[in-house]
Amino acid sequence: MNILTHSLLLSLTASVAGCGQLRDAGLESVQPPVVKLASNSERQNGQVVPRSYIVTFRSQVGATLLRFASFRDEYRHHYSYLSSDYRGDPRVRDLRYLATIDLANPGKHGVSSGLPKIPSPLRLAWDQSSLKEMPATITAVDFASEDDAQSMLSAWEEQGVIWFAEPNYKNHLLENPFTTELAERYKSAEIWWHEKIRLTEALTKLAASNINPDQTPIVAVLDSGVDIEHPALKNRIFTNPTPGVSGCVDDVHGCDTTQADRGNLGVGSVIPYGLTGYSQNCNSGQKGPDASVCQHGTHVSGIIAAELAINTADQSDQGLGWDVAGVCPVCKILPIKIISNIEGQGSASDESIINAMQYVALFRNSGRGAVRVVNSSFGKYTPNRAVELLVNVLSESASQILIVAAASNEDSMLRSYPAAYPGVIGVAATGPSDEKAVYSNYGPWVKVAAPGGNGGVEIKSTVPGGTFEYKRGTSMASPVVAGIAGLVLAYDPGRSVEALRNSIVATADKRVYDPDINNGINYLYYDPLVAGSPQRWPLLGSGIVDAAAALDGKSASYSSNVYDRVQPGCGTIGTYQNPRSPWWLLFLPLLLVLL
Repeated sequence: MNILTHSLLLSLTASVAGCGQLRDAGLESVQPPVVKLASNSERQNGQVVPRSYIVTFRSQVGATLLRFASFRDEYRHHYSYLSSDYRGDPRVRDLRYLATIDLANPGKHGVSSGLPKIPSPLRLAWDQSSLKEMPATITAVDFASEDDAQSMLSAWEEQGVIWFAEPNYKNHLLENPFTTELAERYKSAEIWWHEKIRLTEALTKLAASNINPDQTPIVAVLDSGVDIEHPALKNRIFTNPTPGVSGCVDDVHGCDTTQADRGNLGVGSVIPYGLTGYSQNCNSGQKGPDASVCQHGTHVSGIIAAELAINTADQSDQGLGWDVAGVCPVCKILPIKIISNIEGQGSASDESIINAMQYVALFRNSGRGAVRVVNSSFGKYTPNRAVELLVNVLSESASQILIVAAASNEDSMLRSYPAAYPGVIGVAATGPSDEKAVYSNYGPWVKVAAPGGNGGVEIKSTVPGGTFEYKRGTSMASPVVAGIAGLVLAYDPGRSVEALRNSIVATADKRVYDPDINNGINYLYYDPLVAGSPQRWPLLGSGIVDAAAALDGKSASYSSNVYDRVQPGCGTIGTYQNPRSPWWLLFLPLLLVLL
């Protein structure tokens, strides 16, 4: 066992040992309310039947003492007194009898697994009851309004006529969340970069597959923080069922590793850089946070998993529209904030990145969720050996985590890290015509290319404060690939990290090397040192990612002849030259290797 693994295991053991008993004791002491009202978010998100509650009334006679010939007779008996006692108030629109149960001895009726313990409100009431049984009549009650529901249920609680009441929640079948309807909505959106990666075809294929909705892929976003309350993101943010287990304090929705201290990898606040809370707008200026840094993590997260919304009048007021939708509709985002103010500038230190990598490793090994993909839309030209070691640990077979990273935006062949580490998928950016984006870095270390915007055509996504903005960059191309990785894992959760990497890289489309789309610039070089059989040097990876092809791991065939259209020869960077080029050009392949 190496030192890193030993350290991770010790940290995990300490976390579990330190919080398990306290957490269990805390849950045991929490008493559920007699009346649970529907929250505003539950009503707005359509999670409850409007103005309807399941109300369990106290009953004088239990089911064991009643014998009915049919359910119709049972219904008539109970509805008669329920209607007489509770239907007279105009606040009650309707009342429907559902069932009667004796809660004091649920095992008598074969429901011991369903009611292992008497609910807390009933335990409290039992001390004041002389009944040998605790009969409860379960009903569905519809109210005239939510205010009427609150006042009526409060009155019933005060009168002591109910055991408890809860919203009439909507339940959904555990079926394939990728529906044909969803695929058609994505197609109708006509988002340019969706078309470039064949996203509609991928979603249609997912709709026809038998995927398990319980195995939700989680994509960790190492960035500047995320507005987890953004309307298009709030349902796509991961909720940690056991905060603290992975070494971060109160990491309910992620971790800020810039606030690590002795024994803790960080704290659970992932508020976007420069802001004091969620749902705030980023402001540029001398006294405000740097807008681009502030918006970055939320924008990246939206590209991965933002919800697709119909552009209705109500939603348009919030900025929701057809032109924003994440690549992976079923993925969850795990925000990890690595950006802090370092000498007046928002930057990520290697220390915060190492903390983030260790947090991901512990999170994965603790079994708290299926973290399989990490998006890293940041980089620098100097490698860090410690970061590379952690990247290798995450990529090895035990962790099965794929790291995707941006190639950077200097139109250079210099290697950017972590994108250039061998186990990472480094991503270059392309534009609306499949051309290399003018700003994108390139080189033999790039693994794939993806839409990132070019010229006046950019990527629209979420930004803090509930709004949306257009941005371009390899930072936008990287989450496209991370989202596709999430789709592949939803389609095939058992795919290994090596197979996942190969599924994305090997199936990319080579049309990016078509000389007609890059103004004659050739990003696929030939090595003139190998006479008769020139060696190709792809500088934009294996091509533009193809979501539909990546699901099955089979390459698309419609552009496989692009290589043949590129004529042999060696040229200066990005141009075709006559084979009689100056002698010093012979050393370009060597320079490529050294870079």
